[in-house]
Amino acid sequence: MENAMSDAVPTVAGLSRAEIEQRVSRVVARAMDRDPSEVSPDASLEADLGAESLDYLDIAFGLEREFKIQFPRADFMQRAADHFGEENLVKDGVVTDFGLSLLAKGMPELDPARLKPGLRVTEVRRMFTVATFVRVVSRLLEVKQHMSRTC
Repeated sequence: MENAMSDAVPTVAGLSRAEIEQRVSRVVARAMDRDPSEVSPDASLEADLGAESLDYLDIAFGLEREFKIQFPRADFMQRAADHFGEENLVKDGVVTDFGLSLLAKGMPELDPARLKPGLRVTEVRRMFTVATFVRVVSRLLEVKQHMSRTC
């Protein structure tokens, strides 16, 4: 007899990955004034959906409200620079090999073909997809769930 748990859908804070993805897509669609059918996980926020700086804030605030979470106020590269030293991640505006390896590990949804030597730090945000926000929301929900268990 098979274990019933093997058929269970993994959840974070009671939500399946599909539910998180659907809710993130809905928030992104609303922020970008798009039909939800236009917002797929692999859609580039800038190239496919036309996001600009303020749109990222609108998306982040919408996701905070939707999931009752709080986004870090520093981006991935800034937090990594604080930990590893900016000189180890970026030189003359170009992401170092070490920085590229951190991006590949920390942001697996990024297209690995675009994580190559010569990548300018200003280009990193252009690679963000809806899946980037799905991953971040999932991680923040995991932390929130863990914190509620330990308090």
